[in-house]
Amino acid sequence: MAKNLVNLTLLFVKEDINQILTEQPDQIQKDFMKRDLFPDLVAYVLSRIPNNYTVFDETVFDEERVSPLQLSSLLNESAERQLDREQVIRRGIYVVLEKSFHKTISTTHLEKEKEPLSV
Repeated sequence: MAKNLVNLTLLFVKEDINQILTEQPDQIQKDFMKRDLFPDLVAYVLSRIPNNYTVFDETVFDEERVSPLQLSSLLNESAERQLDREQVIRRGIYVVLEKSFHKTISTTHLEKEKEPLSV
């Protein structure tokens, strides 16, 4: 029987990001969607918080059908850790957006430098 390694923290982070993004101003939500920054934010958050893993039989666990609420008993995380995760997400939203804006500006600037000069 095959087994799956599951990052429980990843499931919670995705759920929390979705919730926190809905609380942000419309412009931030639009920028996040337009620039496809969700994976960048997930990576930012996961690299800054402790991660918890578990193993499930392949037939028992289907990530698409299991919500973090159903798995919360497996994680046993403190309110402090949950608040820390939410704080990292809120900070990360602005860090990831800022990096994205700088990349856009740098790319635009480089493209303008490559354009041939009109004589």
